[in-house]
This record gives sequence, C-alpha cells and structure tokens, in this order.
Amino acid sequence: MIVLLARHSNNQPVSLTKQIANSGEGQVWETNLSGYLAKIYHDPTPARIAKLKVMLANPPADPMLSHNHVSIAWVSDLLKDSNGKYLGFLMPAIADSKQLSSVYNPRRRKQVAPGFNWYYLHVTALNTAWIIQEIHAKGYVLGDIKLENILVNNRAMTAVIDTDSFQVRDPQSNQVYRCTVGSEGFTPPELLGKDFDTTNQTEIHDRFRLGVLIHYLLFGYHPFSGNWTGVGESPEQTELIKQGYWYGGHNSPIRASKTTIPLDVVHPELKQLFLKCFNEGHTKPHLRPTAQDWHNALEVAVNQLTSCSRVDSHHYSKTYGKCYWCDRAANLDIDIFPGVAGTAKIPSSTDLFEKKVNTLSNVIEALVSIKIKKDSLPIKLKEEKHKMIKKLEEMQNCAQYRQKQESQSRNLKIQQLQKYEDEISLELIKIDIEISDMQGFNNSYINSLLAALHQKKESLRLKLMKIEQEKKQLIIQPYFYTSEEKKLKSQLIQQFNDLDDQYSKELAKITSQIEEKKANAEQLSKELASFNITIPNDLIFKLNKHNIISTQ
Repeated sequence: MIVLLARHSNNQPVSLTKQIANSGEGQVWETNLSGYLAKIYHDPTPARIAKLKVMLANPPADPMLSHNHVSIAWVSDLLKDSNGKYLGFLMPAIADSKQLSSVYNPRRRKQVAPGFNWYYLHVTALNTAWIIQEIHAKGYVLGDIKLENILVNNRAMTAVIDTDSFQVRDPQSNQVYRCTVGSEGFTPPELLGKDFDTTNQTEIHDRFRLGVLIHYLLFGYHPFSGNWTGVGESPEQTELIKQGYWYGGHNSPIRASKTTIPLDVVHPELKQLFLKCFNEGHTKPHLRPTAQDWHNALEVAVNQLTSCSRVDSHHYSKTYGKCYWCDRAANLDIDIFPGVAGTAKIPSSTDLFEKKVNTLSNVIEALVSIKIKKDSLPIKLKEEKHKMIKKLEEMQNCAQYRQKQESQSRNLKIQQLQKYEDEISLELIKIDIEISDMQGFNNSYINSLLAALHQKKESLRLKLMKIEQEKKQLIIQPYFYTSEEKKLKSQLIQQFNDLDDQYSKELAKITSQIEEKKANAEQLSKELASFNITIPNDLIFKLNKHNIISTQ
C-alpha cells in the first residue's frame, strides 16, 4: 500500500512506500525520496507538531557532514495529509549501520561485527561524545540515551536516532516539550522515581547517561554491575544506581568479578572521568564530565592506543604498558577481540586532525554568532524600553478624558525628550567615527582633538542619562487612574525598571560565552600547531580578526 502525503515546506508530494517499524508512538516508513524515512504518529497531537516545528527551525550542527555522514537523524520536514493535517515528519535514513547494542557485547560483536576491536570502540565512543556535545550546545537534552538509539557504521561513524523524543525548549516562548521516556540503567539517580511527564531535565542528566554508554563501549558491560558482597540478595540495578553502588565506588558492596576489566586498562584521563561521573557526580551531579570532557579525553586516549605485537586485533593504551587482552585471554581462556580479519576501517590520526580543524571552524563560527548577538543587545534594550513606554503612553491616552490638558503637555515633553535623545545619539555616532579616523596618529594636535572629543562624548552621555531620568519621571507622574489601570501601570513600571538588570545579566552571560569560545579556539589552534598541522588561511584570518592567538 502506498500512502501519499505532502511536505510542509513546499507542498511537494511524498509517498510512503513500505512500513519498516511500528511502535506505540508511531510507524516508520520508507519513502520515494532517496535517503529519507518518514515517521507517522498514531496520535499527532498539537504539542507534538509544535515541538517538531521548533526542532525544524533550530537544528544542531552536524559534526560529521564534512565526512559525508549524517550523524543526527534530525527533523528534515513536516508531513501533512490532503486536508492539511500534520501527521509526522521526514528524517534522514542512516544506511549501513548497526545499533551499538550489536557491537559492545563480545558475543554479539563476534557474530555481526568481528572487526570491531578496542581501537574501533574507542573511536565509536569519541564520535558519539562529539555528536552529543553539539546537541547540548544547541540547548537540547537527549533524555532517552541508550544503546539502541545510536547507530554505528564500518568507519566508526555514529548517528543518533529517535531525536523527536528529545527535550526541546522553544527559544522564542521558552515553552519546554519534555522527554517523557527513559531507559532502565541510563536514568541518573536523582531522576529515579520522578514523573518524566512533569520533569524538566538538563544536560547534567545526560552526562550520567553518556558515562554509562561509554562504559558499555569500552568495557562491554554496565558500570553498576559486578559481585554483590552486601547483606542479602543483590538489589535491582535501579537500586544500585540510586545508592551509588558500582565496582569503582568507595566502600561499595559491588566488587569486581574475575571477568571485570580493571579501570586501569583505559587511559588515565578516561579513568578519572569515570570516577568523577559515578563517584563525585552521584551526590553532586553538576560535577559529572560533560560531553566535551569525554570528547577531549577520548581524543587523547585514541592517540595513545597502540597495536599488540602478537595479535593484530589487540590494541592497548601506551599508559598501561602491555597488552591487557593477551593477559586476559591467557588467564580466562577467553579472547573478546580474537584475531579475525574484519572489514572495519579505523579512522587514522589524519582523520582526527581534520576533525579538530572542523571543530575549530565550528567554534569560530559560534564565536562570530555570539558577538553579533552581543552587538545587538543595546538595540534590543532600547526597543524593549520603547515598547514599555508605548504601553504606558496608551494607558495615558485612556486617562486623557479625565486630565486632557495635563496629559497632552506630558506627552509633548516625552516626544521632545525622545527627539533630543535621538539627536544626541546621532551626535555620539559621529564622534565615534571621528575618534576612529584619528586612531594611529600620534601628535600633540591630534591628541588634543581626541581629548576634546572624548570630553564631549562623556558630556553627551551624561545628558542622555539625564534625559532617561526625566522620561522616567514623566512616565510615572500620577494620573487619575482606575484601580485596574493602577495595577497594570505598576506592573509595567516594574518591568521597565527590571530591563536594565536583565540586560546586564544577559551581557555578562554572552561575554562569558565569548571568552569560553575564544579559549576553546586558542587551545585547538595550539594543539594543531604542536602537531605541525596547517590551519587553513581563512581560519587564521578569523583567529586574528577576533583577537585569538594563532601559533602559526
């Protein structure tokens, strides 16, 4: 059966050709559009469609597009029927990939992907952390992170699916569309027992889930598993997570078994992140490593992996000093990375350096975007104040019937002050241009002119402040208001007075973001330079333009 729908963006027809999945939430179909699948909801509620529209308007950056790989199965378009009713959405199809649940488990891996060795699993973890880092950077919370919701191909390139279950916040209205589902073993302790339908989550909750996921990939089992040495029978895994009982915990009744892979096997930076995630992060969730922390540590760990001289499928960290997998196979007579020829292609160090260059480019673009936002703040503040003044003036117009003459006089003064304010603002712009033109000249005459211009500029600023105060006084001068008008007026004045505080907080926040991005870009630039990797000229130009130190 072929079902015909239309795209939201251009009304072009889309055919649903074959149903490939069906769940309690909806159906997934193949379509006549190459590279695209469709998800059709059983119950396409207005809230679901509104959430999809927010996602469609605010996609996260896909970190692997430069590798011709889609790593986030994001909403590509909405789908509607002949009556204009929205039923679901289009999304990219992730081809030739397997669920992480097929590669982390040694037995399953041996059957479906024998070439997935430890190096390969490290790169898989690295790419997954990178994707989640970009998703978090856009303000989304994944919520239902689990092995089945992440796919991996034979190049260690991963992709996140089921993105419509994410927690989404509308940047315009601040409306939160919650993630109402979770998976056992991945829910952080502070959310256990909570109703997801009424709980707003943060990326701090995702940090726990990501730690569990990476542990699965590198060790092959859940961190909150092992030998129970406490009283009675071993509690359920959910209770172990709630109590913080894992095999790497302090005085934990869960102990390593003979098949447990010691934490010392991974790179020390990764070991510290696991300890921080499940020990310190148990009582202080904000201390859990971020996706970027995992990304950075995994890059270091991948570069420190070396091949075993005896078994070509074995890889181990140089910091460990020997092949753990050979020792384990000798002791247990079980080799979870047997020397079987596989088809998996391991990304080279060149790929990783290319990724760093791409990351640097993304950081610089984000920096430019944030700076533009900062530059627009004063204009935004002025517009908001004018809106408040306009609302108050509308109230004053209603009171004119009672005190017409006084109101007309007051409005005229406000208009005169506004006109005077605009004239001064224009004069300030002209002065700034003159000062800019004189920069670089150093003689007594120019210096005296500059001093005079700065003095004039300061005088004009003081006049602007005085005008602003006069306008406020005119606005709040009492009229004969009804009780309802008085209440509304009080609210508007409070909002007006709060605008400056809101502006200051927003400015401080943006300034902090700019400094953070500049630090990230500087660090990436230095790392690339230390490996003699050439940064493209266009990026060097941007680094210099934004006063980020380039070491090349």
